[in-house]
Amino acid sequence: MLCVFERRALGPQHDIAMGFSEDRAQGKFGPYYLLVAENPYVLWDASEHWKSAWKAAGSGTARVQIFTAPQVDFDQLLGAGATVPMFETIQPVMIRDVEKFNGKKQDEFLRIIKQSSASTKWLLTSEDIDKRTSFYKALAGLGPVEVFPKIYPDKIGGWVQHIAREFEAALSPSAVELIASVHGSDFFGVRQTVERATLYIGRKRRI
Repeated sequence: MLCVFERRALGPQHDIAMGFSEDRAQGKFGPYYLLVAENPYVLWDASEHWKSAWKAAGSGTARVQIFTAPQVDFDQLLGAGATVPMFETIQPVMIRDVEKFNGKKQDEFLRIIKQSSASTKWLLTSEDIDKRTSFYKALAGLGPVEVFPKIYPDKIGGWVQHIAREFEAALSPSAVELIASVHGSDFFGVRQTVERATLYIGRKRRI
């Protein structure tokens, strides 16, 4: 099954997570999902929302097992895909940098996720995966792929405001412009600056 969501970075009038698919916006997810974005913050932001969806689907305490390719213990990964934690109905597993698997590791990885239990939910992320490869096509055949486009300068302000809303802060146009000029598309830097400002000024205050 190949289902690719090409998402655009949204403007400042949007208060959703900057380009989420319809499935994720509604808290729906299948057994496999691949997120592709060159901006690491976008992947982190999307992954955090998936974790929230997983918790809502389970008992509220579902622990996400996180692995980073290529340094993955496949025996441990196999176990993660075959067991469900006590008092939970699902086992969420996240694999970062999935594009770093190569050769036999790609085949082994695909074998493991294909034979995993129905209760296992796989979230795969990549900053730079070659869509022409057979590995990408095999991953895309497992479930939906959500591709976030490159973030150009005219979209940075919208992301700054999106991050500020997470801290219940309202930024003035001049504050948005200043933060965007300082950090650009380094949204982790934006987040740190907004967090510091809200700690100093207080939440639900205009900055």
